Amino acid sequence: LLAAYTVFISKYTGQADIIVGTPVSGRIHDDLKEMVGMFVNMLLMRNFPEGTKTFRTLLLEVKLNTLNAFENQAYPFRELMKKIVDETDLSHNPLFDAMLILHNMEPIELEIEGLSISPYKSEAYPAPAQVDINLLALEDDNGIRFELSHSTALFKRETMERFTRHFVNLVQQVVSNPGQQIMNIEIMDEEEKNRVLEEFNGRPFEYDKTTTLTTLLESIEKQMPHQTALISEGRKTGHNCILTNHELNRQARRLALNIKQQGVGTDDIVGIITEPSEQMM
Repeated sequence: LLAAYTVFISKYTGQADIIVGTPVSGRIHDDLKEMVGMFVNMLLMRNFPEGTKTFRTLLLEVKLNTLNAFENQAYPFRELMKKIVDETDLSHNPLFDAMLILHNMEPIELEIEGLSISPYKSEAYPAPAQVDINLLALEDDNGIRFELSHSTALFKRETMERFTRHFVNLVQQVVSNPGQQIMNIEIMDEEEKNRVLEEFNGRPFEYDKTTTLTTLLESIEKQMPHQTALISEGRKTGHNCILTNHELNRQARRLALNIKQQGVGTDDIVGIITEPSEQMM
C-alpha cells in the first residue's frame, strides 16, 4: 500500500522524492501493550519512485526503508521536528503533506453481563484534515476498505473522487504486472483517457500548413482589425487588458524589431522568461 501510494503521489506531483507520514502505535514493549494512554508516534517514510524503476524494485526498497523506520520508531517525532525545522507553522505540517494510516488491529471483544457493546462512529462533526491528503486503510477479514480525507481549502470533492478512481486503477495495474516500469503505469482508464485526448481537444481543424503564424496574424488583422484578440486579467492594475487584432499585431511587430536589433536572425532560438500575461502572447 505504501509503495502504491508513493507512486500515486509521484504521478500527480511529477516528483521522484516522496515523503509520506504514517502513525505507529508506539507500544513496542510488552509492558506497554495493556497500559492505558496515548503512545502514538509519527514516522516519515521517504522513498524514491523514479520512472525507470519497476514497481517490484520499488516495493523491495519500500520494504527495507519501512523496516529501518520501524527500528527507530521510539524516537519522538517532536524532537525530530525541532532538529529539522527552525520555525513551526501550525497551519501545515512542514515535513510531509500526505499521510497513510493502516488499521489492522484485531476487533476488540468485551463481554460484560447485562451490557451490549458495539463501535459507534459519529458523522456529525468530521475531524479537520491533519494534512493535505490522508489515506486511511481499514483491514479486516473481508479485505481492505479505504477512506480518503483531504483539505477542502485545496481540493474539491469531485477532484478527490477522481483521485480514488486513479488510485484503484494504479493498484490493479501493479498487482497484475509488478514488473512494469513506474513510468509506464497509467492512472487513467481507457474511457477517461479517450475523453481527455479526443473529446476535450475538439475536432481537427484544417489549415494551410505552408503558411506561418505571423502571416496568419497579418491576414486576420486586415480582415478584422478592431475585433478583440485577447483579454488578460490585470493582476497588478486590477483592470482587464483588452487588445484588438490591430493592437496585438502592432505590439508583436514592435517586439520583433527590438529582437532583430539585438542581432537575432532567422532560425535563431530565443528563450523567453515571462509571467502569464498579454505580453507573453
